[in-house]
Amino acid sequence: HTHGDHAGGLNSLSKQCPNATVYGVKSSNSDASHGYKQISDGTMIGEYIKVVTIKGHDSDACGYLDTRTKTLMSGDSLQLYGIASWGCLVSDLGSYVASMNKLASMDIENILTSHAYVPNGAYALGKTEVKKYIQDCIDCIDITKTFVESLYKSGVTNTAEIEKQYIEVMKETYFDFPSGGFGSLINQLIRGL
Repeated sequence: HTHGDHAGGLNSLSKQCPNATVYGVKSSNSDASHGYKQISDGTMIGEYIKVVTIKGHDSDACGYLDTRTKTLMSGDSLQLYGIASWGCLVSDLGSYVASMNKLASMDIENILTSHAYVPNGAYALGKTEVKKYIQDCIDCIDITKTFVESLYKSGVTNTAEIEKQYIEVMKETYFDFPSGGFGSLINQLIRGL
């Protein structure tokens, strides 16, 4: 996807390596000013790498499945509870849940992510761990939704206050739980109530 921490150096890289081919899913992100070869779900890059769109974190998020080892390089697509102060950055909750369900139905042996997400870290090795990692992504959303819904129905409707209470409660379970970054997700959940 075209967030700066993943694609921010593409313009400089393109100048240094003018003959390199850069692949990307169609993006509405204004940072995607570099020219890249458009790819979509199922596109094969070379003989073994298959593109898997994993929308939700962003509209152009994708992963790459090494079909030889069934290893998915998922980028930022599997957010769990997020990282550090970034929290769980899901721009489109419906797409995120659909993407997690899509991955759950696939034959994936390993997952390598871009960051160490709370609570499962940066990888899952073996089918059992992969299924758990993906299910935990779905469960994190469900747990957050239940918490937000409970507070909202009790009269706490301010996103910042819900986020503050949510972080306090979750830090009791996860010492490395992010210290912010849940506002967008909370707003999406409130809109769904």
